[in-house]
Amino acid sequence: MGSVYATLVVFILIILAKFFPDRIFKKLLKNKKPLWFTSGFIISILLFGYSFTFWGDHGLGDSARIPLSHFQEIDNTNWIETNIKPVNYPYGAMSIERFTIMEDVVVGKTATSPVDRPLPYFLWNLKTNYVTFFKSKQDYIHHASANHLAMPETFQTFDKNYSNYWNGWRLWMLP
Repeated sequence: MGSVYATLVVFILIILAKFFPDRIFKKLLKNKKPLWFTSGFIISILLFGYSFTFWGDHGLGDSARIPLSHFQEIDNTNWIETNIKPVNYPYGAMSIERFTIMEDVVVGKTATSPVDRPLPYFLWNLKTNYVTFFKSKQDYIHHASANHLAMPETFQTFDKNYSNYWNGWRLWMLP
């Protein structure tokens, strides 16, 4: 990725040198290879550093994650099990099946786990890190209608949410 960006830097400098011949751009372009290697090295280090930030970490190996607001995250293992970690859930990580990410909440359908059988629908408040459960689909729909939340038909799998989050400009920041 650093090489691609370094090539882009050299091309931009070539274009700028044509429009502004009396500036420093011509001097920089006298040695294109060292410029390309140096800029590629610096960009690679910056991308590597970015990958360790909260917003740049997209998962490593068999894990994947979606960073959310208030430094919360939805993580996934082996593209099979999707989890959230609200503070009021007694078993640590809570398994979820389908969900929709909104401003400060995540709403969705819970998954049955070997440890717990939570109620079928949930609302995870990212500000407070608390989860609220709903006894039935009708209860959730009533609450969602009153609070302008996503309906169950719009819930998506982790794969789709991951793809929606990490495509576009974020894709170009992945190391």
